[in-house]
Amino acid sequence: AYYNTDRHIVAGYYRRVFSNTIITGIDPATDIMALAILDSEVICEAGGGNRGMFQMIDMQNGRALSFNEIAIIYNLNITKIQDFYEQNKYTIFTNNSCHAALFESPENHTLIYDGKIYFLTYQPAEHGGTSAISFPIEAFQ
Repeated sequence: AYYNTDRHIVAGYYRRVFSNTIITGIDPATDIMALAILDSEVICEAGGGNRGMFQMIDMQNGRALSFNEIAIIYNLNITKIQDFYEQNKYTIFTNNSCHAALFESPENHTLIYDGKIYFLTYQPAEHGGTSAISFPIEAFQ
């Protein structure tokens, strides 16, 4: 957990305490690191919101991959992913007794690891956290 003491953002926004879960894994076949940072606010005196991120990093050159590059490398069908988002943008998924919704777009919210595709989700609450839902990658190829 850590404090964010940045008080100059907006008057009335005070110290926040966040709890991060950081998960990484490197696919030996592609030498790409999957990085997930799942955030949740533990204490927030004012303001706040959901955060968290997915990133895929090419370990050969240390560069973060764009969503389109990920789609090409893993032979993803972008239309299938966009259709999934369109069909489920108002769906609340239950994962480990936690209710979560999809972010507004798959860009920067999609991760591939160990034969699965993960979508970043958030708790639809003022101080909710982030989590992920996963599916077999074949469903989106």
